[in-house]
Amino acid sequence: MLRAMLNGAGAGVVATLAMSGFMALAKAVGVLGEPPPKKLTRKIFAGLVPRRGPSLDLAAWAAHLGFGAACGVTYSLLPTRAHGVVSGSLFGVSVWSASYVVALPKLGLMPSPSRDRRGRPTAMALAHVVFGATLGMAMRRLAKPSSEASPARVAAEILRRHVGEPSPHAEASDEVHAGTAG
Repeated sequence: MLRAMLNGAGAGVVATLAMSGFMALAKAVGVLGEPPPKKLTRKIFAGLVPRRGPSLDLAAWAAHLGFGAACGVTYSLLPTRAHGVVSGSLFGVSVWSASYVVALPKLGLMPSPSRDRRGRPTAMALAHVVFGATLGMAMRRLAKPSSEASPARVAAEILRRHVGEPSPHAEASDEVHAGTAG
């Protein structure tokens, strides 16, 4: 059980990174506005972190990754046979619903979806589907009896499948830039 929970935490971090990529895209096309993790961190930790700047960004990342890891641990408590893209997606939507429809508006931390910025509720619901699908895929992969099934290897495998292989020229290009930088 402890191994499943640790895998859940690792898978939750991987899923949060995938979700964050989707959120960055939503922000770039103008439907997200300020990302909720940053907005929530500013409100929840008012007086403990600056209202803007790198310290707020770091605190928001830490809080978001921590919440994702905790959600991954929760998902890991489901029977292993239930882990997968569909159940993960449903889990992600339920996290969004519990957070954005119920808890956050009730606590005064975010407006309800009907009163929020146009496009943000849809973007965040879809971001949570990305989170859940990635979480389910990672947990399914981690459940396979294999010495290669570690959260880091699963993250690399998911990135290869969905982002593509790194360019063979990337390292050479980095070395060239590093050599001319100084």
